[in-house]
This record gives sequence, C-alpha cells and structure tokens, in this order.
Amino acid sequence: ILLAAIKGKNEFEAIKKSIKDNKIKVKEFMNTPVITITGDKSLIKAARLMEHYHLNRIPVVNKSGKLVGIISRQDIIRALTK
Repeated sequence: ILLAAIKGKNEFEAIKKSIKDNKIKVKEFMNTPVITITGDKSLIKAARLMEHYHLNRIPVVNKSGKLVGIISRQDIIRALTK
C-alpha cells in the first residue's frame, strides 16, 4: 500500500478498492517457508533466527509441529533486560 501511495494516486486507489472488496488474500503477504522454533530452544537461538531471516516474530511449535505460541523481538528484549 505504501509503495502504491508513492507510485501514484490511481494505483493506491486500486489497492484500497481491492482491500475493501476482499480481493487481496493473506497468502499474498505471508512469509514462506514458515520459520518456526520449538519451545525448548534458547532465546538466543530465536534472536538469531529473527536476525537471519529479518523477522519480528516467530511461531513457536511443539514437537508435533502444532502452534503453541509466538515469540517476538520485544519478548526477547524484555527477557534480556530483567
């Protein structure tokens, strides 16, 4: 949306209309492959993954691959400042 705004009003309006008309799908903006981490890994490992893949948060999964939570950069910073 920001790039469309920079490019011009017509493109911005077209994207805005697509959003309102529910034509833009989540899959167009999601990251693939999904980078995950298991809860038994260290905060440092999570921070390194975030840095390497330029992520702000990582899904936390159990051994079966089921989502159990999300860890964010803010979570790591908060933990390191305690």
